[in-house]
Amino acid sequence: MEEIENGKIFRLKKGFCHLMPNRIVFSSTTNIVGITNDKANTNRIISRVILFIFGVLYFYLSYSSFYDGKFFFTAFFAFFFVLNIISLIQSFQYTLVNIIEKPSIKAIKFIKGIQYLTRSRFDITYTDEQGQEKHRLILLPGSLTGGPQATDKALELMKEEGLIKEKNY
Repeated sequence: MEEIENGKIFRLKKGFCHLMPNRIVFSSTTNIVGITNDKANTNRIISRVILFIFGVLYFYLSYSSFYDGKFFFTAFFAFFFVLNIISLIQSFQYTLVNIIEKPSIKAIKFIKGIQYLTRSRFDITYTDEQGQEKHRLILLPGSLTGGPQATDKALELMKEEGLIKEKNY
């Protein structure tokens, strides 16, 4: 296990998770110097705007196809419109914060992925500074990039830190 001033480290889909004695830090490199939660909301706002723009585009294409009598394309674009709206609504449930204080963590749930189809992940439920309950997903590497080994290491480190129980997954 890598135990340095950056805590215990395991790989994520994009970046690393550092398990510190009093907090969990997410970074793009193995170094956590200068990590803050300042840009977390900015990135989320940009992704929501993009989802909204695509939603409007799919709605327009679906309506236009319906108006022209092309019912296959109407259903096709309506399907993507609904998926986009679901993604937009779900984006309000999750955050992209880089630092989570351990005392604010209510629960951590491990969700095992289906090999070559979905990724294993942790769902952290915590209370933010305003007292609201929030969620943060930790996506682990996929099957083609050493996912099973990274998942085993992440589970082992989470158990060592006492963040998840043996039978919690």
